[in-house]
Amino acid sequence: MVPRLHRREERRGNYSILFALTLIGLVGFGALAVDTAYMRLAHAEAQDVADAASQAALVVLRASGDVEQAEAAARAVVAANKVVGQPAVVTEIDFGNFNERDDDPTFRPSGVFPNAVHVEVARSDDAGNPVPHLLARTLGHQQFDVSASSTSATRSVELTLVMDITLSWGEADFADAREASLLALEMLEETASTSDTIAMSVFNGNRANAFTPAVNLTNSTAIDGVFDDWSQLQMASVAGYDRDHFDNRDCEYNYNNSGHYEYEYYYDRRGRLKKRQVWVDGYDKNDFAQPTEGGCYPNMPRAYYDELTTDQSSGLTMARQMIASSGSNASYRAVVLLTDGRPNQVYCDQGDDRNSDGYTEDRWDEYVGPKCRNTNDIRNAAIEEAQRLWEEQGVHVWVVSFIADDWMMYQMPQGDGYYVRTNDPDELAELFAQIVSELPMAIVE
Repeated sequence: MVPRLHRREERRGNYSILFALTLIGLVGFGALAVDTAYMRLAHAEAQDVADAASQAALVVLRASGDVEQAEAAARAVVAANKVVGQPAVVTEIDFGNFNERDDDPTFRPSGVFPNAVHVEVARSDDAGNPVPHLLARTLGHQQFDVSASSTSATRSVELTLVMDITLSWGEADFADAREASLLALEMLEETASTSDTIAMSVFNGNRANAFTPAVNLTNSTAIDGVFDDWSQLQMASVAGYDRDHFDNRDCEYNYNNSGHYEYEYYYDRRGRLKKRQVWVDGYDKNDFAQPTEGGCYPNMPRAYYDELTTDQSSGLTMARQMIASSGSNASYRAVVLLTDGRPNQVYCDQGDDRNSDGYTEDRWDEYVGPKCRNTNDIRNAAIEEAQRLWEEQGVHVWVVSFIADDWMMYQMPQGDGYYVRTNDPDELAELFAQIVSELPMAIVE
């Protein structure tokens, strides 16, 4: 018979073995939990570094177009940011093309007009800087590798402004519309990449013109010309006279001037200064040669007396044609329509005065829309044209309205676009600035 004391000692030995086995298990589970969290942290920090590096390279690429400068920017970001205590290493950096509108958008390395940057970073045994484990080293696992990659691509912006130049604006309010367009141009120029463009379509009645075909925003000479043109932007020119295009006083239209009396001063036979009324004949409502050549605003498209209507679809159609002839499927395309009125009926004889005068507009490309349209026809056509811009060309459509509100304006915005209205012309520049600031400039994946 074994003494009871010996049995107790045997039990103590069994407990020690069980405790040792349990401790090994606990350490193993603890190492698994701690080091798994540590590995996740390392991967998250590596991804942050890769994202920051590709973005830095993209910013420099947009600004300079120089891949060497862009690569240096990426490497500087990686060197300055640590992954669990030590800097990672750039294991790969490529420049190429990325088209988000492809069925399967993929980064493709290319040295021809690159618009994307792909960066890979790592802390690894091959790179000479693996990450040491924490508790897992007690189980014989000394280190692990971590890597991350990031692709950043410029979203070249193609902005087309569609400007209502109908006479209902009045010179004072149109001055604010002009300032809004100039602000949009200035904002985009400040952040432009080598493939960003800006354009403008203007419309009056069922006629629209390519007032500014697409211009590269980094072409300083061309952009200076656009600034000059837009600084002179006015409403459509009607037959008449305007003393000062920027005095906020509307021009004297010929069709409002059938004739009138004026005072003239003269000296009688005794040399005394006298005044008398004299009749001054008015000018024909469609005479663009009298009293000044080209009418009130000779640098703008003409509006004959039978063309004083509003058809927003004509401006959108002109914009669609302009984008189709010069745009890129890889760009972020945007149209901003600015109008101050509801649609007005386009009559069946609209344009007859122009035809009788024999005038053909040859300064800008022109689109002439259908005639014999009532207001609902125009509303539906404008909505359909906005939808075509989105469905056929991927164009995001914004609508900005001054004073007038109409149900069609709620249905015209497409993609990221929206509808906004104001009664204060001073707010037009602020609204344009808001839209421009929202245009996305890059994609990260």
